[in-house]
Amino acid sequence: SARCSPLEFIPGPVQLSGTVRGVHMDQIVQSVAVILCAARRATRNDAVRVSVQEEEKEARFLLGCDDDRVALVSRPHEAFDPWRGGHGIALPLACRTITGAGGRIWTRADGRGTVGIALPEEASAP
Repeated sequence: SARCSPLEFIPGPVQLSGTVRGVHMDQIVQSVAVILCAARRATRNDAVRVSVQEEEKEARFLLGCDDDRVALVSRPHEAFDPWRGGHGIALPLACRTITGAGGRIWTRADGRGTVGIALPEEASAP
């Protein structure tokens, strides 16, 4: 039985205009999905959503409740531990793909089920 609802995306106020170039764009897209789904499974809160923003020449994927998503951009970042939570090797490999493309992954110290992913415009996968 499913423990949580599927990911729900909240459209941003403006359309994204930048591009994220990837040698293997499918790997980047799959990695973002793996990270977001793993973080989503870590909470039972039905109010968790994903917002996508473009800021400072980055595409940002923010997963969490409304307050959590605000905190992800306004408070100091905490390192995201891909080995925590028993997700196997898929999550660490996804994180490696994102960071290898010049991206960042972060969370909040008390933010279970909260994660931020930033990909620079013109990112590339190794």
